[in-house]
Formats: sequence, C-alpha cells, structure tokens
Amino acid sequence: HFISIVDSETRNSLCDNEVGEIWCKGLSLAQGYWRNEKATRETFHAYTADGQGPYLRTGDLGFVKDDELYIVGRLKDMIIIRGRNHAPQDIEYAVEVAHEGVRKGCVAAFGFDKSGAEKLAVVCEIKRTFVKQDHDEITRSIIENITRESELSVSVIVLLKPGQIFKTTSGKIQRRKTKQAFLAGNLTT
Repeated sequence: HFISIVDSETRNSLCDNEVGEIWCKGLSLAQGYWRNEKATRETFHAYTADGQGPYLRTGDLGFVKDDELYIVGRLKDMIIIRGRNHAPQDIEYAVEVAHEGVRKGCVAAFGFDKSGAEKLAVVCEIKRTFVKQDHDEITRSIIENITRESELSVSVIVLLKPGQIFKTTSGKIQRRKTKQAFLAGNLTT
C-alpha cells in the first residue's frame, strides 16, 4: 500500500511533518460505494493536483515523520475558527485538566455557526461530588485553560451530570451526536 498526505482543498501532496488528509492506494482497497457513483468518485477515486491516483480518501488527518504515520483526528471533526484549524482532542484535553471537577474522557468540543461565524462550544460532564457545588469556578477554569492553550474564546460551555454525554459502546465520545443534541437544545444540563 502507498500512503500520501494531501491538502484536502488544493489536493496538493504535502511534505513530511505537515498535517493533511491521509490518502491511500493499494490492491486490497474497496472499489466504492454500492450504487452511489458520485460518492465513489469523491472518496475512492481521488487524484492529487498533479494527477497521481486513484486514492482512497480516508477522512483522517495525519502526518508522516521519520517514515511513521501519525493520526491527528478526523477531518469532519476539525474546528476552524478565524481561518485556523483546531483539533477537538487538544481542546478537550485542555478542558479535562482545567479543573478537578471535570470527568476525564467525558468532554466534547466542536464548532458551530452563529450569525455566519464559527464559534466554539464545549460540553462536559462533571464529577458527582461537584454536581451540587457552584459551577462558576469550573467554568472560569475551563475558559482560562482553553484561552491559554489554544488562544480561543469559548462561546458556550455546557456542564452535564455524570453519564449524560453521548458515547459509543466502546466508550468513545460522539462529538457529532453531542453537537446535534446541543443545536436542538436536547442536552440536560
């Protein structure tokens, strides 16, 4: 198999240590989606700007360093604010370590549109011992840590009771489902 790191917008191949979408090609890859020619062309038959391909677009972001592939995250999960890309995992980690009341592994960060501008939202669970306490200190700590670590302003922080954030059966955060519930106003805060 052959891996290439590609700028998903320009379709230019990137150099080592540059983050881009992971594209791959090889004999054992699927041929496409059943009865969906448009999606098959876009995902399974992608070509770089210089005509190399066809590649499978994985939708994963990563980079190559010293002939090793490093996965950064999913392209769909990337938060783009004021033209800068931010991995949600970096923001989520900043929230987890901001205050002892935040439950580890129970944070979702995502961007959302407000009046034509991308804004940052954070949804996180707090520990049971902090449910009935004043949440101002937790909120203030989250804002300060995100600002310090990512130079971002947080538009919304939603604090949930334990067990309320959406996760897969294997325990991974479901950012998109959490975002959908947030936008629909269906989170129990």
